[in-house]
Parts: sequence; structure tokens; C-alpha cells
Amino acid sequence: MMKMNQPYFILNLSPWPILMSINSFNFLMSNIM
Repeated sequence: MMKMNQPYFILNLSPWPILMSINSFNFLMSNIM
């Protein structure tokens, strides 16, 4: 939840679909790590 700020910032610059894919990817990666 702490990383919410970064995705939110990116959301202003990039469309939703890209954000969602990046967010899900980051979520999976952080879970694996």
C-alpha cells in the first residue's frame, strides 16, 4: 500500500490499461520477492 503514490503519479501520465498491467506486475513481483 505504501507504493500507491508511485502508481498514482504514473496514472496521471499514462492510460489506465498500462497502469493496471504495471500495477499487477509489481504486485506479483513483490509477492514473489
